[in-house]
Amino acid sequence: MRGAVSSKPFLAPSRYVDTRATGRVRVFEDRSAAGPLVVLVHDLAAPSGLGSMQPLFDELRSHRAVAAVELPGCGMSTEPAQPYERTSYVRALGAVFADLARWQGGMLDVVAAGVGGELAARATLLPDGKVVRSLAVVAPTGFGPAALAARALGERAFVMTTTVLAAFGWSTPAVADPWVADDVYEDLEVRLAFLHGEHAPLAARARLDALAARKPRVRRMDVAGARACPHVDASGATRSALQSFWSTLDARPALRLIQGGRTRAPVVHGPGRHAARTR
Repeated sequence: MRGAVSSKPFLAPSRYVDTRATGRVRVFEDRSAAGPLVVLVHDLAAPSGLGSMQPLFDELRSHRAVAAVELPGCGMSTEPAQPYERTSYVRALGAVFADLARWQGGMLDVVAAGVGGELAARATLLPDGKVVRSLAVVAPTGFGPAALAARALGERAFVMTTTVLAAFGWSTPAVADPWVADDVYEDLEVRLAFLHGEHAPLAARARLDALAARKPRVRRMDVAGARACPHVDASGATRSALQSFWSTLDARPALRLIQGGRTRAPVVHGPGRHAARTR
């Protein structure tokens, strides 16, 4: 079963990037503006798809060079040999980031929605992902009540549940990772922003605020007038929030000494498995 497909064609020139992980990945680009390339990555949750990034793409294209990635199995991008296996998405996305950086000749600012944010975050941990300067995650997953409930199931039950759902073509739970906050976002080296609408769960806000308090490189930002999906509900306000975040990237964040901090490196892993955490 193929992933999310927009009912409307994406309005921008496109080309394909060949990846070893999943085959061809379609990328839409508008490089008419200057500045570091902004790369948009859509969510995998229905009814999201590449088309959900069109409003933000249009807001950005007159200010920055911008590209939008159609994830494997969505639209005209090749479906992975093992659909909904997280590592394939991550490696393909890393290869796309490296290709875009070569074309642009500089570092990338990535903006990703929902589960797309989890995949983009993991891709920055790969050698190909070292071309990413910053990551902004819109409507982030892994922090709210759903992730909390999944973690309460435990790893074994979570693996069984996602395996069954993936067999029926329900991609998002199989690719999403309830442990992403601890295993990935906690240790990313890139500058990181989380953008929420007004309907963000209070539990998610609290966890993100705690993360930002521990990590100077992390920000949580409210998007005025947005509901669940700021990039769709309030694309203009989302662009303004992103520009505010990007304006801070040249300044080095203040260092803080956090007692009991972890020293392990995060890992990229397959569905339903999380790294051993040191406390």
